[in-house]
Amino acid sequence: MTFKKGDPRPAGAGRKPGQQNKTTRVFLEALTAVLEEPETEAALRRLRDSDEAMDRSTFWRVAGNRVPKMVEAKVEGLVTIDLIDLSGERKDGEAS
Repeated sequence: MTFKKGDPRPAGAGRKPGQQNKTTRVFLEALTAVLEEPETEAALRRLRDSDEAMDRSTFWRVAGNRVPKMVEAKVEGLVTIDLIDLSGERKDGEAS
């Protein structure tokens, strides 16, 4: 059945809420692959630790796009969260 302009939208038409289109999904998969390369990790650390504000800004824009915007969870019982410091420095001043 062909859709005609002015007809109501068929039930279940289109992507479900939260689903990415193919271009976005492929791009994010490629970006993830690049970000997982050891050379990229080193470059990102240099940006993060740079004295230049623009470099640090670039790092945080990239990092901010990889962090989930929203997390939904139902938690029952005890939950333990371990935070990892990627700077290589420990709180007591010793290098890890």
